[in-house]
Amino acid sequence: MKISILFLALFMLLTSCGTTVWQLQTECNATTEDLFRKISVILMQENFIIKANDPKSGYLQAETAPSYNIWLGTNEIRYWQFQVIDNKVVAQAKVVNVQQNLFGATTGSSEHYFNDDAHSDWTWYWNVRNELEKLCGHKIIFVKKKVN
Repeated sequence: MKISILFLALFMLLTSCGTTVWQLQTECNATTEDLFRKISVILMQENFIIKANDPKSGYLQAETAPSYNIWLGTNEIRYWQFQVIDNKVVAQAKVVNVQQNLFGATTGSSEHYFNDDAHSDWTWYWNVRNELEKLCGHKIIFVKKKVN
């Protein structure tokens, strides 16, 4: 009996841990080339570096340079990822915080995905999100996923 209770408690602990991933999804009237060109301009205005831009495969990824977050004591990197399949755009906006020790070894990390609950001060999220909706001509919907 004690073993089954312990097993159940361990199972609940392991299944409750995980990251909530928010995906922005929308139908899109714009061509992939046009969408990626215009989104890239907004991303660069928000200090993102374009890491991958392949309209033929429908993939765009951008990230910021690491910046030290004084409140968390971590290096923060912001990401935007876009994938276009059959005129449907799936995008993710996230922040990754990486903690390092004195020798530069990573000792921990966390990631946070964004949706429309983001504070209005997070212009890097809102400017790109609003431009995506404007360029595509359709409302954005959010899909919530839990990953371990």
